[in-house]
This record gives sequence, C-alpha cells and structure tokens, in this order.
Amino acid sequence: MIGAYLKKCRTEGDVTTKSLAEDLKVSQSYISQIENGKKIPSLTKLIDITESIASLSIKEKCEQDGLEFDEYCIEYKTLASTYIGDIIKNINMNSVHNDKEKQLLKDLIELRNDKSIFSKLKTYKDISHDIINGENIKINLDYIFRKNVKITIDGQALTTEDLTALQILIEGIRSRHKS
Repeated sequence: MIGAYLKKCRTEGDVTTKSLAEDLKVSQSYISQIENGKKIPSLTKLIDITESIASLSIKEKCEQDGLEFDEYCIEYKTLASTYIGDIIKNINMNSVHNDKEKQLLKDLIELRNDKSIFSKLKTYKDISHDIINGENIKINLDYIFRKNVKITIDGQALTTEDLTALQILIEGIRSRHKS
C-alpha cells in the first residue's frame, strides 16, 4: 500500500525508476520491489525516497524559476512532507495486513505526532522559525557520518576535509554534553 502510493507520487512527478534509483544509490529492482509491496523500506529509507521523488520531480521547474539552492530545498522538503502526510491520511491501518508495513505506518504517525522526531521533515525555514522563537528542537546530524555523503553550504560542496572537521566538531560537542 505504501509502495503503491510511492509509485503514484513518482509517476505523477514524472520521475523514472532509473533516476530515483540513481539518486538513492540503490538498484531499480529495489525500487520496484518497494513499489510492488515485496519490500517494506525502513522509516529512514521511506523519508529518503519521498525526499528524492520530491527533489527530482520539481528540480527542473525550480531551475527554470531561478530558485536558489536553499529555496529549492525548502520546496522539495515541503513536498516530501506532504507525501508523508498523505500516506498517513490515505492509508487505513486496518487495511494493512503486512506487519512490517503496519509498523512503518505506526512509525509515520508517531513521527507526525512527535515534534522532535518530525524535525527531520521540517523545512529549513520551519527550523529557523523555531530557533528564533526559542523552541527546543532536536536535529539528527548522523547523516554527516555516512560514507559518500554530499553536503553543500551556500551552494558549495564541502570537501572531505570540511566533512572531517565537521564530524570532529560534532563529536566534540557530543562528548562535552555527555560529561
């Protein structure tokens, strides 16, 4: 059910399985298995898939409109969040018979209800607004520690040295707070 919804989003966004698989660095077969309900993605992978579909589906239009990178990120993260919201709204828990998919749907509902977890789906604009308003927010930076991660700041890709320095900084902050 969730896979069929992802396929609907992908096809409506004119995104091919090939481009989606390349963007996610997975096989087309993996995408097909998810869309056909043969595999159930993890919560993190589901979020990655929705963000990738959203990103690929609006990239060309954003480029034509001359949007800056940060504005483009806001657009696709907002669209990805809409996909997640639609999954929750349109898939009835009682109609899901696969236990793993049922758990994924429960996790999505919990994600929507828990603001600290939901911050992953918030746009940068939302997070900035929360910070300005003095709200406590949690931001998961673990993706920085993944292999082959690509991060840009002000449109410039961080070098390996930049990422290493960022990782050291984050680990230093974490260890200081553990004390």
